[in-house]
Amino acid sequence: FGRVKSVILKQAGTGRFMEQVDLRADYARAFGRKPGAIVAVAIGADSEDTNGTVRARLEDFSIF
Repeated sequence: FGRVKSVILKQAGTGRFMEQVDLRADYARAFGRKPGAIVAVAIGADSEDTNGTVRARLEDFSIF
């Protein structure tokens, strides 16, 4: 009940791009309070609404 929230960064597109996010600020917006220790991060993509395919590569992922 309310333990999982999604933050959508990019709805569609092609080509290379870079994202930078503030996980603590995203958490505060999603749950209405400051986070404790961040213990997990999920990154996902899907194409079920478009009947297409998704190809992605994640490089140089870091949390600090």
